[in-house]
Amino acid sequence: MMAIYKRLGFEETSTMVRWAKPLQLNERLESIVRSKAAARALGKIGNAVLAARGWEGTRAACQVELHEGPCGEEFARLDASIGGKLGVRAERTAEYLNWRYLAHPSKSYVILAARENGALVGYVVIRNEAENARIVDILSNEDSALIARLLGAAVHYLKLRGAKTVHLAAAAGHPWNSVFKSAGFFRREDAPIVFILRESAALRENQFKRSCYIMEGERES
Repeated sequence: MMAIYKRLGFEETSTMVRWAKPLQLNERLESIVRSKAAARALGKIGNAVLAARGWEGTRAACQVELHEGPCGEEFARLDASIGGKLGVRAERTAEYLNWRYLAHPSKSYVILAARENGALVGYVVIRNEAENARIVDILSNEDSALIARLLGAAVHYLKLRGAKTVHLAAAAGHPWNSVFKSAGFFRREDAPIVFILRESAALRENQFKRSCYIMEGERES
């Protein structure tokens, strides 16, 4: 696809990076040691190491729970309150979240909501498709402990449902990449993305690369 863009005169703006957090090593070990019994024994140790790896924030940062029903006005208020504090990203109104995720015709998404004293302070959107478990969107303020708490809650939710690896994809310049790494995600391959800025846009390309909060959910079709 990038070759087509180049023929049209458009160059690569940035890249989307895939991050992965392995949750169990049994199958990987079995392919190496060629023994299910040995793989199970070694897997108990390896899986315990994986479970302990990665910062999950603190429980005091917020309470995280599965959001039931459609997204309401509190989601729109959260998006508006964060507003221009974050860089390049899609606007996440309640209507958008309901249309994009909860009413998706072919894929199943769930939202884990973070609350402090009952008030919504962030959320993470996840998709569980057998072994293709993914964190597709996350929104909060710039509090690293809150971001890590949301990531940890998403990983725990997916692990309980049989996920062996949790993936997420974010722009190469996403300001939370360091939190992803601290949370136990490993950086994998990247893929080019192209954005076309209007000539009247105040945002310059180098600013875009440094403050791009784009995640998979905002570009997946």
